[in-house]
Amino acid sequence: MKKRLKIDNYIVDVYFEYNNKEIPLVILNSFEDDGSQIYDLVSNEKNFILVNISNINWNDDLSCWYMDSIFPKDKPFGGKADNYLDIIINRVIPAVRDVIDILDIKISYYAIAGYSLAGLFALYSIYKTDIFDRVMCASSSFWFNNFKEYVLSFKPNKISKIYFSLGDREHLTKNVIMSTILDNTMDIYNYFSNLNILTVFEKNKGNHFQDVNLRISKGISSILD
Repeated sequence: MKKRLKIDNYIVDVYFEYNNKEIPLVILNSFEDDGSQIYDLVSNEKNFILVNISNINWNDDLSCWYMDSIFPKDKPFGGKADNYLDIIINRVIPAVRDVIDILDIKISYYAIAGYSLAGLFALYSIYKTDIFDRVMCASSSFWFNNFKEYVLSFKPNKISKIYFSLGDREHLTKNVIMSTILDNTMDIYNYFSNLNILTVFEKNKGNHFQDVNLRISKGISSILD
């Protein structure tokens, strides 16, 4: 079953099947995708609710703080993640609850997932709210200025499981900033591994743009029961 909502300029696609048991709800921020392929792939094995948010102001909404662009023709990163997270918590989730509560569907826990800059946002969010119990960060933009230092500086809100993945060619770039992604990802992974949190890391074949939906689907499946 699919229900599409529009909240301001954001498109929110909600995928679920009726179930009288408690099931998890996953928030996924997507660049352009509506989430349908990802839901189909994961729901073959796991019963869950997917809330796919698209039409996002990618560089602004998902960045933790201001950062200059890393390519000459790109826009800078606006650093509006706190505001966007507030929209998710106080507007998107209540609107989704209005839909599923009518069907008496119960939520067992909330998870947040993301790819690229949305993976960075997913990890950042657990330092700002305790609503999420699980996190999926695939090919995440952990090259972002001072982000690793932020993550390692203090403990996040309690989560039970976190998943990281990275393509084995993503660090092989001439861009000096982006080439730090492997080292930074492994440092962050090791940090969480020592926090008594079930932590998973998976290396995928290819660069940043290879098998995106498959990588996201594997990651979501991994954090679900």
